[in-house]
Amino acid sequence: MMRIVGKALIGLLITGVIVFLFDSWCGYCRKKSDVATGTEGVSQSLLEQHVRELSSIGSVFSKVPRSSGIRDSPGETNEISKANQNLKPHGLAITNPQARERKLLYLERTLRDIGIQPNRLTFHTGKIGSGINLYGEIKGKKFPDKIIDVTAHYDTFADSPGADDNSSGVAGVLEIAKVLNSGSGPSKTVRFVFFDLEELGLIGSRAYIKTIQEGKMAPPELCLNLEMIGYFTDAPNSQKSPARIPVLFEPPTVGNTIVTVGNFDSYRYGRKLDGVFTTYVQDLPIFSVSRWGGLIGNASRSDHYSYWEADIPALMLTDSANFRNPNYHKKSDILETIDFRRMRLVVQGAAAFVLEWAR
Repeated sequence: MMRIVGKALIGLLITGVIVFLFDSWCGYCRKKSDVATGTEGVSQSLLEQHVRELSSIGSVFSKVPRSSGIRDSPGETNEISKANQNLKPHGLAITNPQARERKLLYLERTLRDIGIQPNRLTFHTGKIGSGINLYGEIKGKKFPDKIIDVTAHYDTFADSPGADDNSSGVAGVLEIAKVLNSGSGPSKTVRFVFFDLEELGLIGSRAYIKTIQEGKMAPPELCLNLEMIGYFTDAPNSQKSPARIPVLFEPPTVGNTIVTVGNFDSYRYGRKLDGVFTTYVQDLPIFSVSRWGGLIGNASRSDHYSYWEADIPALMLTDSANFRNPNYHKKSDILETIDFRRMRLVVQGAAAFVLEWAR
């Protein structure tokens, strides 16, 4: 009996050593001068400009009393009128139909200025009429069939300017696009995708994944999703968590970190993301949920989850939304609440990860 127990313990020890070595290998990152130089191109002033412009446009939607009639929108079309009837049970109405087009025009103009051709992908929801996703890509020079999607949703919650949720993520994607399209260009293809209607249940990203499953777009190897990356605070007990398990899962209590999220399918990419941040962005602490995010329901509340549903590896960078930011889904989610210095560090880390992957 003792011999059996001894063998079992030796087996567990060997397994532990193998897991440790594999984990260390996945997270290993050696600093590369060209990547470090590339990340220096992330501009804090441009990040602020993008957030200012996008958050000033606001949301397509407004809240209305559930018991009231749906308010008419200026220049309301038949499609919007029909959509409002579908939104009525949720207490929402389309009151600013121009907001989507204004944001799309801003994104398209910015991508063209960077040197990337934007493309619209219109989809029908069956519930509230049409939505529009937008994407642009930089073709890889050596391995064009290897693709990473860098994503963020551009819609905002009803009545919210959405400076953090999610103009911060959109601004980050735009700056990563600028960095990646400078210099000699990537060896692999980088696709930048801006999703519509995330706030109504990941509708835009699910429509996008459907186009991939139907063979209308090439599937990516990986997705990096930016979801609320601009709110930081050093106040004690400013960071909440959906769960705390002593020793096993002990999130920080101060909201000064960036959170990396992944599931089992994206494990090795998630550990690489952790390693990249530790190597290139040493002034910004991270909290990693890159191994078991798929087991936490609250870690699935953005467009990376649509990739998980399709068994495509995907990661999320986030400031943790309502677990930190008191302005979440409120009118107070404004430009002045964003910490652009630390937001720039997040985008530098994300850009370093994409540059590392696309070399």
